[in-house]
Formats: sequence, C-alpha cells, structure tokens
Amino acid sequence: MDIIRDKHYILKEVMSVLSEIFGDYPRVKILEAFADHFEEELSIPGIIWLTDVPKTMVHKCIKKLLDEKFLLEGDTLGETQFYYLNNEKQEIQIIISERLAEKLEERGLV
Repeated sequence: MDIIRDKHYILKEVMSVLSEIFGDYPRVKILEAFADHFEEELSIPGIIWLTDVPKTMVHKCIKKLLDEKFLLEGDTLGETQFYYLNNEKQEIQIIISERLAEKLEERGLV
C-alpha cells in the first residue's frame, strides 16, 4: 500500500506545472493528468484518483474538454468509457512535447 501512496504523491508533484501557470482549476488538473499519461486512455475513476477532483466536476470538465476537442472518446470496458488526448490539436501537441521533454530530462536522456 505504501508504494501506491508514494506513486500518488509523485504524480501529484509532477502534475503541478500547468497549475502553477494557469491556476489550480479542475480542467487544468485533468489536462495535467492526461499529459502525464499521454500514451494511455483514462477513465473517470482514474481521473478522479489522479486529480482528487470530485466526480461531478470531472464529468462536467470531461464534457467540456470533449466539446472543445481537447479529448476524444476511446475504448469502453463494460460500461466504463475511456478518454485520450486529441493529438491533432496544436495546444495538446505543445503540452505533450513539454511533458515528454521533462521525462527525457529526468531520465538523463537529453
């Protein structure tokens, strides 16, 4: 259980860059979660766990991010819908390239 707590703490530390720039808003936290997991699809429960944003607010934000085409619907597993970043949007490409650069630097690859 300590590994899960440690991982959660580390993820929260890494996800703070956009919040520092744009403020501590639910949509920013959600986009940060997707940016940190840009190669994955995330579900509502996963987003809640990563961001600590209340369920009703996550639903509202996901709807808005879908409407704005920042997110796209991915696979479903049973009744669980997954979402992913729309890599064709220029804003998303910038966020992902910054996040990828940070990860490469952390690993000493740049």
